[in-house]
Amino acid sequence: MMGKLLKVLILIGLLVSTYNCGKVDEAQISYIECCEEIIEFSQNIDPQSASNPEKLKQELLQIFQRHGYQDLYEFKAAINKYEDEPQKEKLANILEQLTGETSLSDIKSFSSKASQRRISDFLKIGGKAISLKVLQQKLQENHGKPLPKSLSQLCGINQILGYLVDDRNKDVILIGSVDKTLPPMYLEDFVIALRNAWLKYARLEGNTYYYSHPGCTIDPDPAVLQKLDDVGDQMNRSRDTCEVEKAIDQWKKICISPQKVGVFGIPFDTRFSWVMLKADYDMKRLVNGSDPLDIKGFSSLIEMELEQAKKDIQEGKSMSVSISGLNRFWFYPGENRYQVDEKENLVMIEKCPVVLLTEEEHLTKSGKVVGSGRPNPYAQKFTKIFSALYAEIAKQRPIYQELENLFRFVALARILKLKSPQTRVGLNIDYLLNQYPIRPTLVKKFLPGRSNVKGFKHQTDSLEGSHIYQLWLPSCGGVTIAVEPKEEDFLKEQTDNIAKLKENVLEARPSANELSWDFPGESGGSLPEQSPPEGYPVKDQTISIDLIPLLKDNINLKSYSNYIKSIYGI
Repeated sequence: MMGKLLKVLILIGLLVSTYNCGKVDEAQISYIECCEEIIEFSQNIDPQSASNPEKLKQELLQIFQRHGYQDLYEFKAAINKYEDEPQKEKLANILEQLTGETSLSDIKSFSSKASQRRISDFLKIGGKAISLKVLQQKLQENHGKPLPKSLSQLCGINQILGYLVDDRNKDVILIGSVDKTLPPMYLEDFVIALRNAWLKYARLEGNTYYYSHPGCTIDPDPAVLQKLDDVGDQMNRSRDTCEVEKAIDQWKKICISPQKVGVFGIPFDTRFSWVMLKADYDMKRLVNGSDPLDIKGFSSLIEMELEQAKKDIQEGKSMSVSISGLNRFWFYPGENRYQVDEKENLVMIEKCPVVLLTEEEHLTKSGKVVGSGRPNPYAQKFTKIFSALYAEIAKQRPIYQELENLFRFVALARILKLKSPQTRVGLNIDYLLNQYPIRPTLVKKFLPGRSNVKGFKHQTDSLEGSHIYQLWLPSCGGVTIAVEPKEEDFLKEQTDNIAKLKENVLEARPSANELSWDFPGESGGSLPEQSPPEGYPVKDQTISIDLIPLLKDNINLKSYSNYIKSIYGI
């Protein structure tokens, strides 16, 4: 007879490969069939169901689950993945009517949508330009001296959006925006991104250079994982509360064992490395719930697992969450898109999202950590939510805005290498590539592991006694900034506002020797202020679809959507 049962869930974080949608696979067929069933369902709703929103949502959920989607969120992810399907707009409208959710224009592209809106604003209200030619000259003049902030922090630009070729002055103009709510961007990060793109950090073996994208990893020692596994077994076997508490204390002590830090593609002791590692290290606390965020719709993985475990136990079901296994998490580029004019004299970074990925791992008998090639479903759901809410998370934890800045620098550097505008105008950037001194930043080679413990007791009157379920979540992960611009990622843009932007930037340049200058947008000024309908939230500096669920039930979603579109030109 069991007195007390303790279930230990060990979830340790991973790095996975992305894939491109090519031929129609089984998942896409399931998506299409699900779309068709939803459309058919919407056309045959009986009056009784129509007057019962909760019943409608329940029936809709059953349709999702029949086709392999756990909930509405997972189906939205499928919409995002297969957004070229011809029925997408119709389906989005149906979902809006059935669930009160927003339309597809706000669902697709997730956090990258906020980035597109900022570009839309930027084209209207202008921004700041920096001469790459003059920047390099100023740096050479200040070689060996402390740099003024205007140089070290790129003249106040805190979001890089692209570049423009200035044929007359044989120059390449960096284009960006200034937003005092965002952290600064640093010259040295840009220089490191350039040198990585030009293979300056590639390893030479024989006659072959081995290139690596900028990245990092923080991994626990497999021997430590084995110790945690042993403590977990001890917890499972113990029926004594005191022994269990001692085991938990032992678990916590083991969890803080040093984890090895790895940096690849760039020098170790740099600010670039520090940002990547801090973003990864802090992410572990978001995963395990020790750093709570005040964001609607966001919850830690441990909270998601615990809630599901509670639900299963209280309903008398076997637990659907895994009681063993490792989950690795890491940051990776999402779908990048760039706007270019016909002659490729202007290139704009339209989308440069950062997404969180995951893969399930396990510890072999020989003590090696190996990947399974598939994600844990709850960990995958967490990464989807994290990626969708990335812009909101970055507002509360600015390190993630700094991480996105690195992704943008890498994208810009790779584009400069691919398109080579500096070569076209005869601009030699050798000083940036080879001579500018990078100031060292101390980066620790080992970091203590992070863990969190949450649990609950479920008392029953059965002969089995009380059942105690607790979650332990030490996690590991990394960052890989594998931005690879391809020709198909560049969208030819022939709109008047692009042409006007080029004209505004070049006409606003005071002289050929000016380092930076402000320029107007196509409207020649700021966006007109608009008052929202009564009861609506006031426009913030950046807007996100995550405001929608915060609306009161009596606010008309369609009117709100039109209001947002009118402001942001969507």
